[in-house]
Amino acid sequence: MRYLLNQNLLPVQAAIYTYTSDTVCVGHRGLLRLELTSRGQSIHTGSPEWSQNKGGINAVTALASILIKLEKLRLPYTEHPAFKGLNCTITPGTIFEGGEWQGMVPSLAKATVDIRMMPGQESKNVLSVINRIIKEEEEFRPGLKVDSTVTINLPGAAIPLDHHLVLTAQRIARSISGHEWPAMGAGPANEGYMLIEAGIPTLCGFGATGGNPHAPDEWVEIASLSRTMAIYAGIMQEYLHQ
Repeated sequence: MRYLLNQNLLPVQAAIYTYTSDTVCVGHRGLLRLELTSRGQSIHTGSPEWSQNKGGINAVTALASILIKLEKLRLPYTEHPAFKGLNCTITPGTIFEGGEWQGMVPSLAKATVDIRMMPGQESKNVLSVINRIIKEEEEFRPGLKVDSTVTINLPGAAIPLDHHLVLTAQRIARSISGHEWPAMGAGPANEGYMLIEAGIPTLCGFGATGGNPHAPDEWVEIASLSRTMAIYAGIMQEYLHQ
């Protein structure tokens, strides 16, 4: 997608990002994912130095302290009418590993932090707060070193609820399916932001009936596939001939 946009190979008027849903998705939250690595000092847990607090730095508890602070963190954001019931969500420690041996103070720990940002929320502001928390923990435990690496940084994005593409999709979906399709934003992120940033109005998740994405028992209703194709065709015909 990025290559096609950079090479100006998408001369399109609008786009639909296919995804299982019974909603007209006008956008998605952003995704910021971090890998935190804490480095302490290994020492035998039975040594006098550790008992007397004269040596050793526990990298696991240091990182755990940071993760707990992140779990309690509430970052400011501007509410969006299409994202009711959603907010900026921080999930620390989706993956965690640490320690070298059961009788040693752990000198290394790693954790993944998953952050879902609202449209308009800038990752640089989020990172600034997180870096401050890391620095405070390093100051509290002299000798501790915590590195933060951004592995994914996708902004949130949305088109207006009253955009012609949204209203067209709702109207066509209603006429074919026989029920209302609410317009709303999605919790997970996708590539829709690339298109929206390029000035291409995009429905960021709109398609067949299904659920439980990314799980072993992800499913889609076979009978809804033909209905979905009819909805797509109707949207394209009306939107391109407006």
